[in-house]
Amino acid sequence: MIFAYSEAKSCDPCRCYRTKIDCSHKNLSWIPNFSYFESVRYIDFSFNQITYIPDTKNLPSNVYFLDLSFNQIHDFGNGSLSDLKRLKYLNLSCNGLHSMPQGFQLPSSLSHLNISSNLIHTFGKYPFENIQYLQSLDLYNNHFEYNRRIFYNGLFENLRRLKYLDIGKNSIGTKEPIYPDEIFCHLKSLQTLKIDSIPGASFGKGFRNLTKLRLLRIYNMGLAGYSSDYFENVSQITSLDLSCSLTPVTPSNEQGCYLRRIEKGAIAKLQKLKYLDISHNLKLDLWT
Repeated sequence: MIFAYSEAKSCDPCRCYRTKIDCSHKNLSWIPNFSYFESVRYIDFSFNQITYIPDTKNLPSNVYFLDLSFNQIHDFGNGSLSDLKRLKYLNLSCNGLHSMPQGFQLPSSLSHLNISSNLIHTFGKYPFENIQYLQSLDLYNNHFEYNRRIFYNGLFENLRRLKYLDIGKNSIGTKEPIYPDEIFCHLKSLQTLKIDSIPGASFGKGFRNLTKLRLLRIYNMGLAGYSSDYFENVSQITSLDLSCSLTPVTPSNEQGCYLRRIEKGAIAKLQKLKYLDISHNLKLDLWT
């Protein structure tokens, strides 16, 4: 049995199994030494008060899944997880990170990275150069602006195996209405894309290169409607989700969802479409 000691000097046992250690919800501000537990593949440190990236010397070298979500990690600093050669799943969601970890700080074995609901506003220099096997990347609810300064040339070039990308709820403050399609065009294995609507922007011809794209989820961030040519370059999709997750219209909230209209012919261009979700858009007008 492993005991996790909090700063209040009380102890509470972690839940330990042959292949899993669960230290979630233990009020931890530091990470115990589990390096001798070579059979462990799954470690959960979520919902604690950890402020730093763990020293890999304190973790089993064969760990496969590491959950650090809902902590107080603000940056990687000099920390690195690159020595965890078998790590596949890393969850850093709901922390206070201001910038992306750089490629050399992550193991090349990584296939799933969840870094949603942080404060990240910049990618830094080529953060994906060492994780070419990444299949899922969740950047939902951060502070990225949609412009060519943030989405710079070559950013996604190494993510040739990426199948899932969520970059939604990021465009607040965007002054340059554009989807940098020359950046997204490198994601040729992408099957699911979740992205913000941006007033004044539409999907450029580079999105035609995403031949495996099937599901497109668009978070409405203030766009009143979709023009007839908005989906022209994503005609390969089979599922389109335009549903509204905002607070429904009430007397105290007259705006509700911003989406008001879908112009005639917009959906008709999606000839492979099988599933369409436009739920909870309470003021939507389908133009005829």
